[in-house]
Amino acid sequence: MLEGSAFQLLFPGGAVDRSSAGITDDVHLDSSLPALLQEGASRAASMLTLGATGKGKPRSRGFVLQPLIDGDENDTCTVGVWAVDPIIDGNGSIVSWRTVKIGVLTLTAALSTYDKADCGQADGSGSYRVCDAVAFTLDTGYATTLMAAYEPAPSVYSPGSNNPGYLFVPDAGGHYGIAFAPETSGVGFNALVRMIT
Repeated sequence: MLEGSAFQLLFPGGAVDRSSAGITDDVHLDSSLPALLQEGASRAASMLTLGATGKGKPRSRGFVLQPLIDGDENDTCTVGVWAVDPIIDGNGSIVSWRTVKIGVLTLTAALSTYDKADCGQADGSGSYRVCDAVAFTLDTGYATTLMAAYEPAPSVYSPGSNNPGYLFVPDAGGHYGIAFAPETSGVGFNALVRMIT
């Protein structure tokens, strides 16, 4: 049985755009990935950690994501969705990270807004626009094979008419985390996320 949790803001410090994302390669192996995946608070604030993060905490299988745009009505934004896994040494210490792109979210901002404070943003000023047009395209190759093995595959709810859309990923294929890297400059991306255990 799948169980859920409360929604929380993906980027509590505020929306991000292409300039603050940093992942661009199809497959990346590096001991010093950009700020998006750094150890500590900055990484935790920008990557959905699916692996157990503490004693007694359950591992999450997937997530529900409600995308938000920090911009104007009808602004569009594309966001790369990346699977992230640590590589560890014989002592269990993380020595490197492996990322592989699994797909792209394409979003359009609606007229409807949420106050940033109501979403849990640190500074709380201003508002986010919900996305009433949401599309998700799996990358061919690894991603399509992965999602075929871990059904059900990701799906979207894209209602239009200024109602919030969602991305549903019931099972992320056992990856440690999922990172979101905006590919659009000048349009801020954030999201409300609920984990599925």
